Amino acid sequence: MIETHLSFRTIDTIDTLLDGLEKLDPSRFMFAHLDLVDTLNELLLVRSSSEAVRLRRRIGKIRAEIESVLF
Repeated sequence: MIETHLSFRTIDTIDTLLDGLEKLDPSRFMFAHLDLVDTLNELLLVRSSSEAVRLRRRIGKIRAEIESVLF
């Protein structure tokens, strides 16, 4: 794990993207949304800060919701 902290701008950008996905009507989910959350999760996977852990948990919940609709 990399012990670096994410910048506020990075955290805010990821939170904003996740907010948008959470507000999106499930009938509008696409595989591109699944790719997006996978990419964000991969970006955060090597980070061990508390913010990265929080974002990974949030991404996991959103990914599960998208998967339940698409598959």
